[in-house]
Amino acid sequence: MLSDRRVRNVRNRHWAAFEEKRKSRVTAYLLWLFLGVLGTHRFYLGMKPSGTIMACLACVSGVTYFALRDTPDEALLASTVTAVPLLMWVLSDAFRLPGFVQGYNDWLMRWLGGDVAPRRLRHRLTGTEERRAQC
Repeated sequence: MLSDRRVRNVRNRHWAAFEEKRKSRVTAYLLWLFLGVLGTHRFYLGMKPSGTIMACLACVSGVTYFALRDTPDEALLASTVTAVPLLMWVLSDAFRLPGFVQGYNDWLMRWLGGDVAPRRLRHRLTGTEERRAQC
């Protein structure tokens, strides 16, 4: 059985690792604001597949526009096909970004083996997940 002092040391170690690796909402919003079309805010939060898709859509839209710039009507139409859905996606991320940051930080705390604030998670967990989180 671990003494109270050793338990505190373990918790402090988990908390220090968490503070070192946790993601900031401000940083995520700055990345979204300046480089959001390229999906950098998603890469920052560990969502690499969707960040890659956003970056590819931005590249396809830009390349299409510049490849067809001699015919402005076709260039505008072709780049709009990818640019409009991408911009809608980026704008929707503005509202979902706080949840993404919170979800990443909750996952990080569980991964490090620390306690996650149960009040915050309990409403989102089903019965099976809640039992797993308590173990």
